[in-house]
Amino acid sequence: MVSADKIHIVYARSNVIRFYIVLKIHFKIKKSNFFEKIVFLVHFYDR
Repeated sequence: MVSADKIHIVYARSNVIRFYIVLKIHFKIKKSNFFEKIVFLVHFYDR
């Protein structure tokens, strides 16, 4: 699970479009506010 999240973060930094797709898929599979905060932080740091 942790490795999958890391891969998702890498994909997010690589592509913004893929980042949003992965985010939507991740939220559909399992809702976790902690992951949301991490994703948002990564997105902010990318910009």
